[in-house]
Amino acid sequence: MALEIKNVSRTFEGSMKETLKDISLSVEQGEFICVVGPSGCGKSTLLNIIAGLDFPTDGEIFLDEKKITAPGADRVVMFQEHALFPWLNVMENVKFGMKMMGVPKEEQNRRAEHYLKMVQLWEFREYSVHEISGGMRQRTALARSLCLDGPGEDLFRAIQAELGDNLPIFAEDLGLITPEVEHLRDTLGFPGMRILQFAFEGGESTFLPHQLNTRNCICYTGTHDNDTSTGWYQNTSEYSRDKVRRYMNTDGSSISWDFIRICLGTIARYAIFPIQDVLKLGSEARMNTPGVALGNWEWRFRSGDLNTGMASGLRQMTELFGR
Repeated sequence: MALEIKNVSRTFEGSMKETLKDISLSVEQGEFICVVGPSGCGKSTLLNIIAGLDFPTDGEIFLDEKKITAPGADRVVMFQEHALFPWLNVMENVKFGMKMMGVPKEEQNRRAEHYLKMVQLWEFREYSVHEISGGMRQRTALARSLCLDGPGEDLFRAIQAELGDNLPIFAEDLGLITPEVEHLRDTLGFPGMRILQFAFEGGESTFLPHQLNTRNCICYTGTHDNDTSTGWYQNTSEYSRDKVRRYMNTDGSSISWDFIRICLGTIARYAIFPIQDVLKLGSEARMNTPGVALGNWEWRFRSGDLNTGMASGLRQMTELFGR
């Protein structure tokens, strides 16, 4: 049993009313619960006691059979107020909890960058707290909480117990990934991601088709966070363009379809490419640029953009590679 609340009551000094009265609750390991009630019924008070930020008038709370008497790194709280340190900038606030837990600096930076981009605050990382809006402060606090270690395998085992083993979950295993994350991905059998655009940036990449060492992965020409394949090719270095042309045996005149063909021809279990690549569109059709607040998610597919020639080409490649 992960969390046990035993007969907890809380009465604040000077008040005749009990905020909490004889509350008992057991939360099993991996279980997800919501506490629902009207304003003022004691939800925040109960969460503060679980966090070790307040103490019951009566009763006790145990986490893994250890009595909670103070705050601890084994619990994470998202406050109604952002609870940021005003003397630290956005990046420093996000890294604070990891610093207190002794997470290595390189890993602190990796996690902070990942989650600040996730909440679209990467370009504001050096801003002071007073320079950002209230909503941005809440997102900063969310990124700080997400950076701390989560439940890991227990969470997914609990989901599998409820929904079955064949969960439609893909692992976004891009960037700097720790051995612990790779172990979790492989233990649970979640397919990872292979991005073809990344394969041609630099030296011998594990994303190159001949380097794929498992079928349990998804090959993308590019994701919604990448430029379109045509846009990427037009804006990348001549070194990368030359490598693409030689690897794909192409003159680059229909580069997005070359990417699609290579993607479909890999051993990856899944092949995914954006509709922009089918339409041979450039950077003007890019869907999202991580860390940039404006101008994203504006491109739209229109009825009539596709034609029978495109359908025939996709069908031929799909049949050729047995997909």
